[in-house]
Amino acid sequence: MITALPIRAVIASPVLRARRQRPRAFGASLLQVPGNPSEWKCAATVAFVFFFASLALAPALTPDQKTLAAEINSKTLKAAAAIKTSAR
Repeated sequence: MITALPIRAVIASPVLRARRQRPRAFGASLLQVPGNPSEWKCAATVAFVFFFASLALAPALTPDQKTLAAEINSKTLKAAAAIKTSAR
């Protein structure tokens, strides 16, 4: 019994308890899982709104591919012609 008391004191020391605990990952508190179903519904609604808004705005934000390809081709041909003429 006398030898058990010092062992218990060592096991219960706060230093050893702190070493046994796993270190928390940096930023783990930033990502929290919503537990309330209304929070999930709100998060899903916001995600759907952003997704469909990006789909709706995508054609307006990108130029016509044919005109863009024609511009790139003409610039490439002009640059190639300038290189050929300057090399002579």
